[in-house]
Amino acid sequence: MIKDIGEEYLELKINLDGIREELGLGSIILADKDLKDIKNILKRTGFIDRLNKIKAVKNDEENTR
Repeated sequence: MIKDIGEEYLELKINLDGIREELGLGSIILADKDLKDIKNILKRTGFIDRLNKIKAVKNDEENTR
């Protein structure tokens, strides 16, 4: 990324926590409860099932090669 974006990317990466704090944002790392909530939403909306079907098709295609 540094090669593509420049030194500004490295500075952003190093100072990300401070920048987020100045913007009034929380940590970039989600709490366990939040992760569970997100997984529950993905499951209830059918996203997990759809993702598993896509993975199965991909695996079948790779096995037939």
